[in-house]
Amino acid sequence: MPTLVVPADPPRPGHVLPSLARDAPLTEAEAATLYEACLRDAVAAADAAGGDLIVTYPSAERVSPDDDGTGPEAAVRAAVAPAVADPTAVRFEVQVGSTPSARLGNVVGHLLREAGATSVGYLPPTAYDTPRTVVDGAAMKSRSAELVLGPAPGGRIHYAAFATPALDFADALAAPALDTLAARAADADATTEFVESRPRLDGPADLPTLLASLSARRRADRSVPEHVAGAVDDLGLSLERSDDGVELVRS
Repeated sequence: MPTLVVPADPPRPGHVLPSLARDAPLTEAEAATLYEACLRDAVAAADAAGGDLIVTYPSAERVSPDDDGTGPEAAVRAAVAPAVADPTAVRFEVQVGSTPSARLGNVVGHLLREAGATSVGYLPPTAYDTPRTVVDGAAMKSRSAELVLGPAPGGRIHYAAFATPALDFADALAAPALDTLAARAADADATTEFVESRPRLDGPADLPTLLASLSARRRADRSVPEHVAGAVDDLGLSLERSDDGVELVRS
């Protein structure tokens, strides 16, 4: 199994998913609640897949402690703990790099070159619905492909697995990340494979997909992402049909 990396931020109001509070009918605290739920479902999927799980967190220089003095490491540890079978088995490491692309390149390079990993899976914290089957499928494809990409709407990725450190990671997550990473692999003569497309929750445009999916899967008696579904229920979010189409409502 690959070494799995989930980059996390403290689920602090105003710090995570700010556009949900700015452009959607949510408060900053509610946006932080949804981010924490997404992070937990992402970490739970990575934990269920087996292998080594590493959750990275920002340094105190990049993200200052909360008003009560809680630093980013402690905040991320507390957010992750309810989502994993054994919190002591999760490795927590500080993020190194000034941009998300640099931080990705640093952790992938370190794990492949120096830590003995054969492949590194990268699962963004807002990829709330990337199940174990997808992670397992990417691991199988990593045996013959040096890059495996999981598409998400808008040219984003919900997952990536790296079996080579040879890619140029400078701005490698620049939008559209799906095509940017594929281009970097082609430039390095590395082979690329794909797994199925899955959603993310990064802004207001992603909310209808999330809410419609939860409702549809419940009607069909199918499983739903546990933590995100619980947060949506607690916040009373749903979609309602109107003469103007479909709108987000609060119960």
